[in-house]
Amino acid sequence: MLVHYGDMLAIPFFFLLSVYFYELTDKSLLEYVFMIFVMACFVIDIVFTYIYARTLVPYVVGLVTLAALAALFTHLNSPYFQRGAGRVSV
Repeated sequence: MLVHYGDMLAIPFFFLLSVYFYELTDKSLLEYVFMIFVMACFVIDIVFTYIYARTLVPYVVGLVTLAALAALFTHLNSPYFQRGAGRVSV
């Protein structure tokens, strides 16, 4: 489980490294190898994160729905809403 969060955290850093190696002028052979490796890791981490996030979608949708219902219920029971829609008496 912790590995997935590490993959998510690594994505922006792999992107920055890809840009860095791409922008280098007069690259050596080793720098070309690093650039290809970093770009491959960037794509692979995105794929791994997508696969992991796809398994979480039902749980995330459920949590977001519960949070939205709780916010709606709280809003409906608030004195602001009971005074009238958009009208506040001072």
